[in-house]
Amino acid sequence: KSLGKNYGIISRLMLSYDCTFLVILDLALKNKHISFTKGHCTFNPLKKCNYCDYNNDIFKFVGAVCVILSYYKIIDEIRDSKFLKRVLALAIKPFFRLSYKKAKAEFNNIDIIVKNMMNAQIEVEKDKNANIDISAQPTAEMLSELLSLLSTDYKTQRILRDFGYFIGRWIYLIDACDDLKKDVKNKAFNPFTKNYKSGINENDLNMYLNQILNQTLYRANIAYNLLPIYNFKSILSNIMSLGLPNIQKQVLFDRKERE
Repeated sequence: KSLGKNYGIISRLMLSYDCTFLVILDLALKNKHISFTKGHCTFNPLKKCNYCDYNNDIFKFVGAVCVILSYYKIIDEIRDSKFLKRVLALAIKPFFRLSYKKAKAEFNNIDIIVKNMMNAQIEVEKDKNANIDISAQPTAEMLSELLSLLSTDYKTQRILRDFGYFIGRWIYLIDACDDLKKDVKNKAFNPFTKNYKSGINENDLNMYLNQILNQTLYRANIAYNLLPIYNFKSILSNIMSLGLPNIQKQVLFDRKERE
């Protein structure tokens, strides 16, 4: 609802679980009562639902993150994808540009953070031999910067920076694991290509990747456990202790079942 109200109806197509998580985390850090009210689903007026009616500024901020990230993803598709995906991205770009321009005008700091990440990632991928740490750095630093904006308290900001860094690193690496075979086939950049081509058997490779992801998730959990959580702790803890490890298991060990 907030995306549609603030950035146009087309922006609602940009809604993602990542940004939903960001809203929940933001609300969790507020030592205030979070209220809900009953309403009707916009896309199915016959369906009743509960929705949060808390301060719209929070939803507007996260909505801007969602819109700006999505717009840069479209640009990335235009630059790196094959013909059909590139044509599709070019076709939809004008429809999302107005939402992006409005979000950028109101939250230029978010645009700068995301743009710096994109430019840094382009530079990293020019080196086909870039190691894992360097490859994951832009995404990790971007999320570190974005999460630090959720609080004005210095101590909480420091914790959020660490939490964002390792969550961002994990997101980048899990995507790289998920796309590894496809990237090798298409000769696209992937920090694990050398490991894949080294002749190691698939099970040993997945165990190695799992170890790297576990180390990253462990560091993210250390930071998470230091955060002052006032709301939705059971939801966030479920995501950290069950949701993310389960995704990791599916990507590395249950690929055939997932497909």
